[in-house]
Amino acid sequence: WAASAVARGPLERFAATATLRAIDPPPESMPAPRTGSRAAAPDVRPPPSLDLTATIASFAHWPVATLPARTTALDLSSFSEAWPATGLSGTVDVQATGLEAPMQFVARLDNDRAGRWDQRRLPLRHADAQLRADLRRRDALDIGSFDIALAGVAGQDAGHWRGGGRWSGDALQLQTTLAGVREQLLDARALAALASGTLDLTISGLP
Repeated sequence: WAASAVARGPLERFAATATLRAIDPPPESMPAPRTGSRAAAPDVRPPPSLDLTATIASFAHWPVATLPARTTALDLSSFSEAWPATGLSGTVDVQATGLEAPMQFVARLDNDRAGRWDQRRLPLRHADAQLRADLRRRDALDIGSFDIALAGVAGQDAGHWRGGGRWSGDALQLQTTLAGVREQLLDARALAALASGTLDLTISGLP
């Protein structure tokens, strides 16, 4: 990996950018080798990357005014062997106008390497999420909505998980709906079941 960072503008309000690029792209991002006398059709994908751009208001109560991020073919397993192999591409936009207004998060991600958990993959094909945070309360987060398209091997449709909720203190509460979730496509060790209906969760003891 190679990283770089640049800042431009007056100290009062300036723009900062940071980039992270894979130096040696994974095999699937490079052209396929020639076979016999004819070249096989190349499967060319862009190398993994992560780009951050921030607008910094140095003397404001909350200095980060905007923080858009864009990722291309990002593989989480390249950072830790404990994380699944992914090909995440998409955007995450953060907007904050001050302590009085909530910080807004909008995320949209695609994963072109979806697969089962037992294959060390992430069974997610697409995800949208909208979140809000009160900057005066660092221990709370409103999950306005999320919509996750689940997928198994080769992008097989494995259903949807939608909902919203709130994280407050050490507790997370979610009100969600499952639609046509095919559990064995998420993990081969699961039952061959089809799940649909409401799923409300309360998780406590979070950091």
